[in-house]
Amino acid sequence: MKGKLVKITVLFFIVMILFTILSRVTYNMSMATVETTQPARETMGPVIETKATVEGKREVALNTKENQIIESILVTIGQAAEKDQVLYTLDLKELDKQIKEKSQELELNKVQLANAQNTLQSAIDSQQLQISQAKSDYDREVAESDVAIQRAQEKLSLAQEKYDRYIQNPEQFPELSKEQLESDVTEKNFVYQEALKNKDDAVYAAQKTIDLAGLSVPNDNSGIVQMKMEKEKIETQLLELQNIKDQEGEVKAPVEGVVTAIDAQVGARTAGTGDIRLADASAGVRIVANFPSEYESYIQRGQPVEVTDKKETLPTKKNTQTKLIIGTVQAGENIITDSSGGAADGITAMIDVPAGVLEIGSFVGVKVSAPTQEYDSCIPISALNVAEKGKYYVNILEKKQTVLGSEWVVYKRDVELLFKNEKYAAITGVNQDEEVVTKTSRMLENGMRVKRKAS
Repeated sequence: MKGKLVKITVLFFIVMILFTILSRVTYNMSMATVETTQPARETMGPVIETKATVEGKREVALNTKENQIIESILVTIGQAAEKDQVLYTLDLKELDKQIKEKSQELELNKVQLANAQNTLQSAIDSQQLQISQAKSDYDREVAESDVAIQRAQEKLSLAQEKYDRYIQNPEQFPELSKEQLESDVTEKNFVYQEALKNKDDAVYAAQKTIDLAGLSVPNDNSGIVQMKMEKEKIETQLLELQNIKDQEGEVKAPVEGVVTAIDAQVGARTAGTGDIRLADASAGVRIVANFPSEYESYIQRGQPVEVTDKKETLPTKKNTQTKLIIGTVQAGENIITDSSGGAADGITAMIDVPAGVLEIGSFVGVKVSAPTQEYDSCIPISALNVAEKGKYYVNILEKKQTVLGSEWVVYKRDVELLFKNEKYAAITGVNQDEEVVTKTSRMLENGMRVKRKAS
């Protein structure tokens, strides 16, 4: 019996050991496997590369008179165009119709203008006649009044002389009396004063007539001025239409360049504000390069850049410019594509290039090399994790003693990112003797037990 009990006890412990081993194996198989490294000293500097487009430095807006019907468009966006090349054509039937209508409008305006000018001239002539008549009446009134005054004055002088002679020697005029002579002088003086007053009244009335005639002169010629301005406008429009017809409705490129925009459609009417835009090749080109905002401190005006076109790095033997530099830098919204495929903010660098070196509309590679710097604590870029925008962490591997023995445990550690490139990240917050997780078989959690892959 005792032997049987021993056997059972031994069997029990064997089973327990087997279950423990099995459990341990199962546990180990479920654990994440990680690879680690220790921070190291590295010398780094950003080498920033991007694809960029080549644009013309100056654009020419090709347009014709508004309200024309586009018959055909002979170019496409991105197409090179020679000087005097036909870009689009206009409907000549519609053009002839507009020329006819505008000619009729001009003739009507001329008739209306002539009638208005004749009416004004007639009014002026009539007014001048009134003034002339008023002046004649004035001169006549003055002359007649002067005659009346002279006659009254003469009669007054005779009456006064007769009175004076009587006063000196009354015996010479026995038939007269002093009272009669005084009365005659008074009467003659009254007639004289009345003649003076009549002259003043007549002259005042005649002058007033002249003044009133002058006020009636038509001086409001604003209607005629407006008609003349309208006539000049119609003549200009008619000349524009005729010039289009002389060109057989063809709109040509004034310079050699590349078509950058077409704001017109066949069958639609022109707006007169730029139907086609053409990048002027003779004005030179510029490279438009977009970079992420994180490189803003490295992308500066005047900084040299390396440009690669068709696998050739500029300058080449074909062109002699000594260097290419960033001309202007500006921030922009939604100008780059982020890692998720969405739009993100960034910065745009403009790089001027002489004419004849690059083709408008082409793509080039742009490389910006910034100064290098030595960093004490650098880890592979794969070891850096993003907690949230602008904040980072790493997973630190530490050995811990547990009931099951010595085990590896990972802990999250917040770090400050100093710089990163495509290979390494320079950080603070981790010692050089600490183990940083670079790879893991699955998602890690803080305090998780893991297996360390043998190096």
